[in-house]
Amino acid sequence: LRSFAYVQWDFANRIAVYSATTPYEAHPTQSLAAIPLEPEREGMIVKGMIDGRSQSILLDVCGDFELAMAEPPMNLVRQVALDDVVMLQVRASSIREHGLGRADLPRVGTRLLSKYRVTLDNRRNEVVFEPPLRPGAPAAVR
Repeated sequence: LRSFAYVQWDFANRIAVYSATTPYEAHPTQSLAAIPLEPEREGMIVKGMIDGRSQSILLDVCGDFELAMAEPPMNLVRQVALDDVVMLQVRASSIREHGLGRADLPRVGTRLLSKYRVTLDNRRNEVVFEPPLRPGAPAAVR
C-alpha cells in the first residue's frame, strides 16, 4: 500500500480507491481526524488510547472484529480513541483467536473502521477519518 499516493476505504459504500500519483485532498469540513502514522513502523500504526492508556494501535482494514488484543478484558472496553474519533463500548477479542501475528499491538478492525471513510495518505504519512460518502455519490466527490 505504501507505493500508492493514497488508498481509501469507504466500507459503507463498498468502495476502495487506489491512487498512484494524485495526492489526496481531504474536504476541510469533512475530516474527523488526521492521525500521523508512527515513523519507522510497517503497517497502519497510529498512536491512540484504549481505556485511557496511550499506546500504538494497528488499523486492520481486513480484520473482521472490533478490537483484537493479546489479553482482552472479559468486559467491553469502555473507550478506544484515535485522535477525535472515539468509539465506545468496544468488544475485544484475542489476537490468537483470530490467528493474527504481531500480538504486541492491539488492532482496530473493520467492525469499527466500517463506520468511516478511512484514507491512508502516504504523501502526508497519515490516516484520515471522514464520514462515508452519501449513498450513490461518485467516489470523486468529497
